[in-house]
Amino acid sequence: MTASYFNEIQELGRDLFVSGLISSHGGNVSVLDASGKHIHITRTGSALGRLRDGDVVAVGYDLPRDEAALTVDKQASIELVVHRALYHALPDTRAVVHAHSLFTTLLSLKQDSIEPLDSEAKHFIPRVPVLDVEETIASDEVAEQLPLLMRDMNCPVAVIKGHGPFAVGKDLDEAWRYISILEMSSRMIHEYGQA
Repeated sequence: MTASYFNEIQELGRDLFVSGLISSHGGNVSVLDASGKHIHITRTGSALGRLRDGDVVAVGYDLPRDEAALTVDKQASIELVVHRALYHALPDTRAVVHAHSLFTTLLSLKQDSIEPLDSEAKHFIPRVPVLDVEETIASDEVAEQLPLLMRDMNCPVAVIKGHGPFAVGKDLDEAWRYISILEMSSRMIHEYGQA
């Protein structure tokens, strides 16, 4: 893995933690490398706010075909199945960010979609879908349904009910932007209600 992928992921992990969008060991981040053959993703159980050497692993774009690749997959975030599905289904995706943002997650428990009140969020994400599934964490159900929902709704971010948002982008900054805008908008809705 080149140092630049680690540095980008490390910086974003710190931003997510400092912004209060993840707990100490919550969330996960990945980047598809320039070759399109490897996904650089945070290691399972890593603390995104203080990533160290070895906390980002490079896995194959496709499912593992041998024992060595399967071993590396097991080191990656347990949400690898969802990240991989998003890269496969949404071809312009080069980065995925998953957070456990408080206000967004709270709204997902009460609403089928989140419709922002503020003009910035309305411009970028006018209606954010909420996916209600039985198994919310690291599930094949999310991996199958989330990319289709995001594509059908033409939205770069969607929320797993009670679990938190996944955002995609052409790079980490873009995916981070959607997570951040959504949380700010969700906080506004939560505190001030629908207009």
